[in-house]
Amino acid sequence: MKLSFKQANLLFVLLVSIAMTAVMSFGILLMRLGWQADFVKIWLGDFLLGCCLSIPTGFTVVPLIRRWIDRQVIPADRVPKSDSLSEPSMDESVQELVSNYAQTLNNHQADRFAGLFHENAEYNNVMGSVIRGRKALADWHAPLFDGRGREMGMPDFSQATIEVNRYDLRPLTADVAMVHVFWTQYGAISPTGAVIARRNGLSAWVVTHKEGNWRIETMNNKDLPN
Repeated sequence: MKLSFKQANLLFVLLVSIAMTAVMSFGILLMRLGWQADFVKIWLGDFLLGCCLSIPTGFTVVPLIRRWIDRQVIPADRVPKSDSLSEPSMDESVQELVSNYAQTLNNHQADRFAGLFHENAEYNNVMGSVIRGRKALADWHAPLFDGRGREMGMPDFSQATIEVNRYDLRPLTADVAMVHVFWTQYGAISPTGAVIARRNGLSAWVVTHKEGNWRIETMNNKDLPN
């Protein structure tokens, strides 16, 4: 049999009143008289008398206590959010992405670089190659970062460093933004073995918020004049 909310509350008060009366009357009587042959019979009388008092009291006092407690509780929609528990803002998340972008390039970490992207992200490099997917991004950048790039007709970035000169953030929606990152790279080596003293570029990103994380959805790289 299913009980309504009101019936369940009434049954709860009744059972609690009976249980508390039984325990308290038993304990008090045991301390006063000690155990004796007719103890249960004496206790039963005290218990029934106690129920006559405790049950009406429970039905009167419990609702009053509940109303008082309800008045002390702040509704959920009025509880201020703690800054320490709330999600980082778009500005903070993009700033962290840009910082990690420079850090992973300077540390030559292909896996961590790919981790800045969503699983099915798209990357367009300055040579016109399009790489799709996080694993493909890591595989493509690994030889650039570990010195094997020249063997494959690609630049060697194993000793290169990058500086982010500035970045511009343009929110499009609450979960989508455009980011333009202006950077300068030093120490790259061309496929022919020549050292590239300085290289300026622009990296255009679309960043999105998915599954609780801000990551890069698309990235387009472009060389700029020195």
